[in-house]
Amino acid sequence: MMKIQFDYVEGISTTQRLVWGLLAVSLLAMAAATFEYTHLQEVRAGLQLRQQALTARSLAPVVAPMSEEKRIKLQEQANQANQVLLELGRPWQALFDQLENNISPDIALLAIRPDASKGRLRISGEARHLTDALDFVRRLGDSGELSDVVLESHEVVEADPQKPVRFAVSMRWGA
Repeated sequence: MMKIQFDYVEGISTTQRLVWGLLAVSLLAMAAATFEYTHLQEVRAGLQLRQQALTARSLAPVVAPMSEEKRIKLQEQANQANQVLLELGRPWQALFDQLENNISPDIALLAIRPDASKGRLRISGEARHLTDALDFVRRLGDSGELSDVVLESHEVVEADPQKPVRFAVSMRWGA
């Protein structure tokens, strides 16, 4: 008869050793990758701080000494900009309404030149007759919104067959 042997404690097979070895190598690789990831995150945070510091330094205004010529030119530009702002802040719509109310079909306005710093306005135009221009000046003066209305000049345009009167009126324009 043959003898039967029961071996309840089995030895580790080659396949099992290979699986446990692979598991150990995988765990070591994962630990190394985790360590490298945290290290790179720290390096990235340091680089971001450095970049922010460099950006802040590059955005800081660099004040170079300004030459007298440049300073004068800059001052002139600022004065011109202030002049434009003064003119834009004037009551233009009220002026245009006033001119529309006082103009007649015999008057043609050619130019409106404001001088906001002095509060003055100069209007150039043409009229069929001198009396039309004088009536226009009188109506502007009587309007109440414009003051010191003065006919500065007038001339008959002889070259034109209708011989219109070219005139210039100046006035004080309230703000």
